[in-house]
Amino acid sequence: MVRSAEGIVLDSQQITLLDARPPDDAGLTRFGASLESKGLRGDFLSPTVQLSPRVPWVANRGYLDFSSHVGDGAWFIYPDAERAEYITNADSPIPSLEVWLTGLDPALYLVVVEALGFGSLAPGPAQLRFYTSPGFGAQSIDMTGSRQYLGALLVVGEGEHLQYAALTPLNLRTLFFYRVTVVSVFG
Repeated sequence: MVRSAEGIVLDSQQITLLDARPPDDAGLTRFGASLESKGLRGDFLSPTVQLSPRVPWVANRGYLDFSSHVGDGAWFIYPDAERAEYITNADSPIPSLEVWLTGLDPALYLVVVEALGFGSLAPGPAQLRFYTSPGFGAQSIDMTGSRQYLGALLVVGEGEHLQYAALTPLNLRTLFFYRVTVVSVFG
């Protein structure tokens, strides 16, 4: 087998596999090892849905709701740059970005948010709170000033046609949101 910039060439069969994913998908596929440690695997080549500032709505799959709270901050959407920026001067416990997932089949999914955050509003860590429903609750991570991936497993039961995820900056002045990806998980 020979690796090249174009893909993988298998010498004996003369087959070339091209990888059309953007180079930044490497962060998403890093969840593979974590899933494998739990006896699971994810379908990273064919995400169930991917939402971004460039594609904020996918019929029968989901949409993004960029919320601005009066006096707290504002979203600046740059579809050509494939990011949205949330800039604020005050902390708010209200989610700034809501992800609504619709039409998911009953199954286990990995929901991955790709974001970059920097700048504290006050002493203490600048964090991003990530919440998914049903039943997962919230988790917060310190934002490091570089692109980060935050994932959560989401169980969709029979008859559960609407799922919700939310991002809330905590003591965080600036948040760049790139995308949310939903991947089917198998066990």
